[in-house]
Amino acid sequence: MLTGPDRGLFLIHRRPDDEEAAPPGAGPRGRRRHGSQLSERDEAIDAKLASSPNLGEVDLAKVKALRSEGEAAHKAGKHDESMKALGDAKKILGI
Repeated sequence: MLTGPDRGLFLIHRRPDDEEAAPPGAGPRGRRRHGSQLSERDEAIDAKLASSPNLGEVDLAKVKALRSEGEAAHKAGKHDESMKALGDAKKILGI
């Protein structure tokens, strides 16, 4: 813990024009509830792909396509579709 006269508390202030209204279904910090789940699924899929899983070429291509589809759906705001695509990829990978 920092103490003393020259060790103060630093606050970061966001300008009002930087702030956006929280989307419907947003959590306490303005993030969608699906965000952390999506990140965990992305990371799990990426980690498994990086470990050279024992999959055939067809399954590997399907996992990569589902991973891309899930990311694109998330960016488009289609979070349920995103979660489904990433869940399907995880099933193929066995995670």
